[in-house]
Amino acid sequence: TGSGLIALMLAQKFQKSNIHCVEIENDAIEQAVENFKNSPFNNSFTAHKSDFLDYNSNVKFEIIASNLPYYNDGGVFDDHKRDLARSSKHLPLMDFLNKSYDLLHDLGSIYFVYPNDDLIDIEKFANQTNLQIDSIVNIQGNPNSKVKRCLFQLSKKTETSNSHCTDNKHLTIEIKRGEYTAEYKSLCRDFYLKF
Repeated sequence: TGSGLIALMLAQKFQKSNIHCVEIENDAIEQAVENFKNSPFNNSFTAHKSDFLDYNSNVKFEIIASNLPYYNDGGVFDDHKRDLARSSKHLPLMDFLNKSYDLLHDLGSIYFVYPNDDLIDIEKFANQTNLQIDSIVNIQGNPNSKVKRCLFQLSKKTETSNSHCTDNKHLTIEIKRGEYTAEYKSLCRDFYLKF
């Protein structure tokens, strides 16, 4: 859960929800708990100090959302906390998908951001874990930059599942530095005071 930002956004959007936040790093979970206490949604959260792969629950979740660590170039960050948050060796994509499948309600969805260069691996791993890609949002920093990240939505396969994602969208964040697109403002308006 990091500092809890994504969990807070979910609590704001789904105000009657019960949100379970899982974080492996001590300082981050303490910061998240503090942020939850200071929010108007403070009764919505349960924080778990745990590695996601070791987390167990009797509850099946309707939404699993994560900003996964995706740096996998073999490099190690000098700061251990930064390494935990960013290096995929601590939460490999295939392991995340397997664990998410186990925790996911049959009608639930998994959401995560990942580099678009890894799309082939995501499709392969999703198929191996009996998941399907329902939606991809290709995220571009500005009109002149290439797509670097994608937001993925996955769910459990059913008998009527499509073999390929049919909902492929595009989002450009800025027109130019500091000038956000109307689409991005509309998407984030409820979460950012400046919009």
